[in-house]
Amino acid sequence: MFGVKVFKYLLKIPALIFLVAFVVLNRQETTLYISPLNDPLVLPLWIMGLILFIIGFTVGALLLWLNSWPIRKDLRQTKKDLKATQDKYEELATLKDDAEPLTPSQSIETIDYDAK
Repeated sequence: MFGVKVFKYLLKIPALIFLVAFVVLNRQETTLYISPLNDPLVLPLWIMGLILFIIGFTVGALLLWLNSWPIRKDLRQTKKDLKATQDKYEELATLKDDAEPLTPSQSIETIDYDAK
């Protein structure tokens, strides 16, 4: 558990240093032409980088969620099957408790499985 926390901090600290350095070193304004009909958008480079990062993160998370759809569908079906199996097990367990115990003289051939 301690190693996981250290590993997380070892990843977070360089990322934070990189982010601060990126913001400090890229304060110049950048012009973004979205459409030839509209005025250009003038933003500091770090804001544009942050916006692109957020867009990329959102698109990636959406694609990951959509690609996991079949797995989640199978998981829901497996949970339904497990619930049905547990219900059947409980039903059979109650029938077993209500059944008469076998005597040693009875054989498998003499047991009537269809009788209730």
